[in-house]
Amino acid sequence: MLLTRRRIRRTFILVLAITLGLSLLTAPPSRVKIESREYQTGFDSTSVSGAFHVHTNQSDGSLSVEEIAAIAADVGLSFVVFTDHGDGTEESDLPAYHSGVLCIGSTEISTDGGHYIAVDLPKTPYPLGGQVAGVVEDVERLGGFGIIAHPGSQKSTFRWDNWDLKFDAMEWFNVDSEWRNEPLLRLVALPIHYLLKPSETIAELLDRPERNLLQYDRISQLRKVVMLPGSDTHGAIPLPVLPDARLHIGGTSFYKNAFRAFTLRVEVDQAFSGDPILDGQLIVNALRKGRAYTLIDALASPGDLKFIATSGNQLAHMGERITTGTPVQLDVQVHMPPGGLVLLKQNGETVAKSNTNKLTYVSDSTSAAFRVEVLLPEITSVTGIPWIMSNSIYIGKEFNKPENDSEPAPIVIKSLFSDDASVETWQVEHDQHSRAAVNATESIDGSELALRYALSSEEQDSPFAALVQNDFDTLSHYDRIRFSVRGDRPHRVSVQLRASDSDHQELPRWQRSIYAGKEKREVVVRLKDMEPIGGSSSNLVDLNAVNTLLVVVDTVNTAPGSSGVIWLNDVQLEGSTPPN
Repeated sequence: MLLTRRRIRRTFILVLAITLGLSLLTAPPSRVKIESREYQTGFDSTSVSGAFHVHTNQSDGSLSVEEIAAIAADVGLSFVVFTDHGDGTEESDLPAYHSGVLCIGSTEISTDGGHYIAVDLPKTPYPLGGQVAGVVEDVERLGGFGIIAHPGSQKSTFRWDNWDLKFDAMEWFNVDSEWRNEPLLRLVALPIHYLLKPSETIAELLDRPERNLLQYDRISQLRKVVMLPGSDTHGAIPLPVLPDARLHIGGTSFYKNAFRAFTLRVEVDQAFSGDPILDGQLIVNALRKGRAYTLIDALASPGDLKFIATSGNQLAHMGERITTGTPVQLDVQVHMPPGGLVLLKQNGETVAKSNTNKLTYVSDSTSAAFRVEVLLPEITSVTGIPWIMSNSIYIGKEFNKPENDSEPAPIVIKSLFSDDASVETWQVEHDQHSRAAVNATESIDGSELALRYALSSEEQDSPFAALVQNDFDTLSHYDRIRFSVRGDRPHRVSVQLRASDSDHQELPRWQRSIYAGKEKREVVVRLKDMEPIGGSSSNLVDLNAVNTLLVVVDTVNTAPGSSGVIWLNDVQLEGSTPPN
């Protein structure tokens, strides 16, 4: 027994020694200190350093705004954009200075298709959430600046797949997602690396996000889209064995090391005034324009990038566009260490490179998006991440894709409501403690179908109220639902299709959320755009199985205890293919 214990102890010591030795050998390189010198570019803007996507103890972070601001001040940041989780119904904190750091509030919204950060979003009239297309639409309509959070996450509920939605910006990398794709053996060494070189270890996690960059380059050829680096800092230790759990210890050091690892540099044309409201708007406006770039300080610092385009008397900075029929000159200047490599990318492809701190390239007038990557080959060959990543400068006119593809004229039409007589075919459904009623009401345009509801205040009831049309014979001849809608106040409701078998056992449903404002608007719901709810095995509506249409008010977008009215008119099914 004693011999066995000795063997176990020796084996443990040997394994520990090997782990420590390998960790020391594989530790990331130390940050390169760039020689400090005057850096004159002749460009008429300066950049301020900050952090984007930071959580506080108002949601799942470990420290308060004031505590985090003090850490940011110690690191030398000028601003922090906080992104606590919410649904938009709470007032965001107004920009404020704490410890000399400009603190800007925003909201990270959970949707069925990933997380969406809304900056500069006013208090919303109903909870935002549910279908991702509806959230993106709501943020745009309410005047917010919408950013996709952690689009390339390994976690399916975080990953973003809805790339054709009209979002404003995206995180090109996200630190909290980066450890999720690391092999187990590398995760074993990371704690030791972190103790030795904390900020460099965070940078070590950053792999080149090829999928995100491919999407960015594709979309930026069609329209403007902004790239931002996501800290997603919670001030806690993530637990790989429990992906949603974190140990909230050592929060101060985690925030500090994340802030030292990389920064968001925002170009501003004027210095901060000291007024937090004005300065907050200055930063938000620059972010909306895309006048920002990423610098991985843990690889080398201090660094700087200037990137402009000129054509005749036209001048464009990052995020801006030149529309011209003449050649465009692009100029890049970088403050970088020896051995750096500057790459100019056109629609994602390298068209020019320089191993000096300057690059000039003349493009023809072809529509394109140009961006800059700066590599430090001796370092980034290990990490895979560019040291500097710019936003794009756009050449030529923006391609404006119609919001909805034009629909062919319907060949088959089935009216579901147009006058008082039609109301008899409609019913209501609701949970045990909610209430709902349907009737026809008179309006300027004739009769309207009215759903009056009062949701239960008990969330455990899963409150809902629905307007229901049952017993369709078939939907196989139809490809869309058209109707006009309004509400007694702004609503977001769910248009659903439901199937049942011969024993009336409920089968999967499909849905599309729609906005109902106080003014009447026409809505077209294409059946191919409807998404499955719950256990549906198919993303496409089973037209032969569906026999029920529902318009649902529930607590995804309506607070428990709420009551109101939704009016519909001219409800009809339309099809572009004649029946056999």
